[in-house]
Amino acid sequence: MIDAEGLLDAARREADPVAAARLLAEAFLALSRTADPAALAPVVTRLAALRPRPPHPEVDFLFHTLAGVVRVRAGREHAERDLDIALRLFTEHGLAGDPLYVECAMTATLTAIRPHLVRPTFADLVRDIAERPEVDGGRRTRLTTMLGMGDAWSGDLLRGRAELRRAYHHAVDADRLDLQAEIVSWLVKVEALCGDLAESSRQLAAARELAARSGSVWVAAHIAECAAALHLASGDVEAWAASSTTSSGRRWVATPVSCTSTGGSSPPTTRCAATATRRANCSRGRLTRRCAGRSPRPCRPGGPGSPSPRTRR
Repeated sequence: MIDAEGLLDAARREADPVAAARLLAEAFLALSRTADPAALAPVVTRLAALRPRPPHPEVDFLFHTLAGVVRVRAGREHAERDLDIALRLFTEHGLAGDPLYVECAMTATLTAIRPHLVRPTFADLVRDIAERPEVDGGRRTRLTTMLGMGDAWSGDLLRGRAELRRAYHHAVDADRLDLQAEIVSWLVKVEALCGDLAESSRQLAAARELAARSGSVWVAAHIAECAAALHLASGDVEAWAASSTTSSGRRWVATPVSCTSTGGSSPPTTRCAATATRRANCSRGRLTRRCAGRSPRPCRPGGPGSPSPRTRR
């Protein structure tokens, strides 16, 4: 298990701004599967203080990535601007050879709701990084998880499920309960939309247990959202309605719209309740084919860098 506090302490002692920024980014990634936005914000504040004049592209890339993630999770303004700047810097300055920067760019891509770009942009890079003996199990797990999320969210449920299952085995090998909790929470949704309601139910129970054991505020906060997918796929609209109402009072649900397992552009994740209600009669037998009607713009899925369900500004 990576010691986030140790990384933060090392960053305080580091004189080189690039090296210090890297340590802060690693600490942020280590905390991001358990902490809430309030706990992550101080890391971004420290990273902002490291930005040199003139700007350094690597420090700026890390700052804009982490700032965008925190803004999105907290529902604050200018998140998309930060993420766009981060992804531009990643491309313009050729940062794709560094595992840390690849992970940050994948996080920015998913947080910016561009899951269809994850596999074509990052699959080869992830494969190369995963084969490097110096890469730790936590990074290997997070990269594989995001690849699977991109697949599932952009419509390829079976491929996404396979990647997420592979990521779970990486998390077990790395003894990372926090990553196991996150992965099984996504599998609740994906298994339900693939039509395996028994497995989805099993994953929901596992997600609750792992979130409690790991102390993951991040996963615990969207357990109800995970359950919504299973309830709706099971045809239990009352349970779906109860589990899809967040603490803010707005409903975000998992709807079987665009449920194709081999393609499509809509995610197997959350959608606004008005659309879900209109299509709530999708039965288990229809989960493996596209439901009728146009797919709406997706709400946020709660991905690695994604927020608790709020409206993007």
